[in-house]
Amino acid sequence: MQNGAVLALCPNTAWQKTLLFEKLQPNAVNRADAVKQTGGGKGVNVLRVLRRLGVPASIAGFVGGEGGRLLRQEFAACGAGDLCLDSKNPTRYCYTIIDQERGGATELIEPSPEIMPEEAQALLQLLRSRLPQFSALCLAGSLPPGLGPGFYGEICALARKHGIPLLLDAHQNIGSSLEAGLSMLKINRQELASLTGEEDPALAAAALMRKYPLEWLALTDGPGLGWLFSRQQTWQLQLPQLSNIVSPIGAGDCAAAILTWRLSQKATTTAMPQHFAEALACASASCLSSEPSLFEPSQAEKILADINIRQIRQ
Repeated sequence: MQNGAVLALCPNTAWQKTLLFEKLQPNAVNRADAVKQTGGGKGVNVLRVLRRLGVPASIAGFVGGEGGRLLRQEFAACGAGDLCLDSKNPTRYCYTIIDQERGGATELIEPSPEIMPEEAQALLQLLRSRLPQFSALCLAGSLPPGLGPGFYGEICALARKHGIPLLLDAHQNIGSSLEAGLSMLKINRQELASLTGEEDPALAAAALMRKYPLEWLALTDGPGLGWLFSRQQTWQLQLPQLSNIVSPIGAGDCAAAILTWRLSQKATTTAMPQHFAEALACASASCLSSEPSLFEPSQAEKILADINIRQIRQ
């Protein structure tokens, strides 16, 4: 495995279809102007970002049926390492509906396929043998039926045992993951409030840091303020306003990809606020595309130049 390689774990993969409509009319027959297809699921989006930036990366998870076959084709085409296991049940399909006149995006998601107990154990066994080869791990997304809340926790404990930097982008049933110890938790403001019962980001972050051995908390809020917390310091990041938003689907996964990549490079405390700004710029740029987690680096650079970083706790 190449030095600096990142592993994206996506237990809930999908095949994504994006349908573009000139003007969407509810309760009527709507014929799409165009259809785009690509792999979906948070970890798959993370992988896409990394490979387009030339970062060596692999993916692990479950794939099945026709959607799974298409996913494997995409992994091979982008030069990613494919550690996915075949599942008995087929990969789900997700549909992004874009209204080009109004600028809105609606996401329709099929039920997640159930993962069999033997499939879950096979993936855990694979990770026990292969995880030490990687420089960072990103756990992204919800768990499908069949995987209990301790599934991520066991993987987090394994990463900590081997000293591998770990980013978690999830918020439901993550107690065992937080207890195992994370390099970074990346969630949005609404998810943090749901997790802690506290609306104020600073108070919620402080409560989380007191309770768990968490090194970093990266908090997004769409076009609003970004927050970055270490155990001693806090930063606020003000994003520029964007026009011509097409679809926010996959934007958060762009941020997760950039942050995991920087963790794989042993990012310092001093550098992390700028890395988070970079992650937010890439996420913002992806909102200008109809395809999930795709962005033009030149657009991300322009946005990055306009992000204001302010340290509010030293």
